[in-house]
Amino acid sequence: MSRFFLMSCLVLAACAAPTPPPPEPGPLLAGVATRRLDIPIGVGMGGYSRTVPSDDPRSPWASKMPASRGLHQDPTVRVIALSNGVTRLAFIRMDTTLISSTLRARTMAALKAAGESELVFMHATHSHAAPARIMPPALIDGTDFISLVMDAYDPEVESMMVAQIVDATREAYAGLQRVSVGVAHIEGGAFNNDRRCENDPLYGPGFRDTDFTLVRFDVVDDAGAPVKPLAMMMQYAMHGTMLGSDNTLLSSEINGAVELYASRKLGIPVMYVQGAAGDVSPGGSPFGHDGLQNIERQGRAAAEVIAQGFTLAAPGNAKPTSRLDFHERGVSLTREAIGYAKGEYPEWGAVLCSADTMSTFCGEVQAAPSQFFCVPLDHRPAFKTVLTLVQLDDLAFLSLPGELGTGLSRKLRDALAPQLHPPARECH
Repeated sequence: MSRFFLMSCLVLAACAAPTPPPPEPGPLLAGVATRRLDIPIGVGMGGYSRTVPSDDPRSPWASKMPASRGLHQDPTVRVIALSNGVTRLAFIRMDTTLISSTLRARTMAALKAAGESELVFMHATHSHAAPARIMPPALIDGTDFISLVMDAYDPEVESMMVAQIVDATREAYAGLQRVSVGVAHIEGGAFNNDRRCENDPLYGPGFRDTDFTLVRFDVVDDAGAPVKPLAMMMQYAMHGTMLGSDNTLLSSEINGAVELYASRKLGIPVMYVQGAAGDVSPGGSPFGHDGLQNIERQGRAAAEVIAQGFTLAAPGNAKPTSRLDFHERGVSLTREAIGYAKGEYPEWGAVLCSADTMSTFCGEVQAAPSQFFCVPLDHRPAFKTVLTLVQLDDLAFLSLPGELGTGLSRKLRDALAPQLHPPARECH
């Protein structure tokens, strides 16, 4: 049977019409658009475990968490769309705490229904004052622990977000222009802090990424020479936690402030791309500012540094053709797939894993914890999480779920670089 099948394939292949050559890539095109997320005041906010106070006004848009009571900064979606005539993809930045599997899947389905490319690189600013209710439940002893930090899942809130994402993405694609790309790094260690001193014995004190990595897109003329800036990606590692859990205002937080003031300073849309912020907090003020004051102070100060890097990132002439590759892989999260022996780790996954020497804040810690603790999840169906890799000429962008720590980030970078052709710089 196998031989007959193989021979049939050979005969059919011999008789088939010649396969046309694959299309050749052309020059890089880019477009940018921003839309306000039309989310009502009163929605629960993600990131912290919040207790509902006695004076909470209650809201139909909040379930198990306090209702937001006002607005500090509009939450938005910003899209930078790219095409080289062969691949067409969109970088989608959300003012949310995270990107859930359902938000991503519904966005892809809505884009397909609208006749647009389903290739998306979605990422969140990780504001802890952003609209929540977009994360499906996961159970511990029958209780949805996700709702403790993201409120209960509400598909209506998610639908509102998807509508704005699709509109912004279509607008970005409609405005595609030929561009050249420049990249620069500039030191920004004054704006973030190490918030996981427990790993100091392993990595040393202050272990974190401190650079702003800037990817600048300039519109070019017919000869490929840059004529004006169009947009910029700004990758930086910093938790969106300058406002505490008692905050009642929807806000894009410190991440949004850095993006806002950099955009105003440069006169173009800047896209904040969150880095390895799992072990990195926002920096404090040397002048004693706190909360909203420090958000504004740090946003303005960071914009001055970013402006210097923007000059360094000025691109040269555009390439006549650009490589633009999109790769995606589902990765199983079962115990077996990750590589744990039976009984070594909770069978269906866990949260809040920590060593017995860990502390909430940096302080004196022991170098060798004697025991690790995890809260196991209830039985749940096996599923896969998504890893996304985009290669743009000699740049690589890697997206993966969770709060990536600095140590894992650097190991991924070192492992990834030799696999890319041509060798690529990484932004993740």
